[in-house]
Amino acid sequence: MPPPTISIPMVEPHPSQSTSPPPSPAPERALTCKVPKLTGESLTKAKETLKHAGCTLGKVTDPKGATKRRKGALVVAASTPAAGAKSASPISLRLVLPRTKHRH
Repeated sequence: MPPPTISIPMVEPHPSQSTSPPPSPAPERALTCKVPKLTGESLTKAKETLKHAGCTLGKVTDPKGATKRRKGALVVAASTPAAGAKSASPISLRLVLPRTKHRH
């Protein structure tokens, strides 16, 4: 007697069982922001302005010396990078104590 013949239908592999590598994710673009003018602003106002512009705050440098004795509102003297530049990195601020006019 001849051996029985077994036929198995062809089955397509499931997409998750595919032998090809998965597609690579789309490259993420670095988020950039246009640095707003911050010189002369208070630290609180500068933080709000950076947030509104989509920038992140980096290192904040306080003034040295007499500020420990005399408390006052600190203002932004400079930002790195400068206003108008496009940056993907955090924005650093240098603060100073504003000069006051002496009345005689």
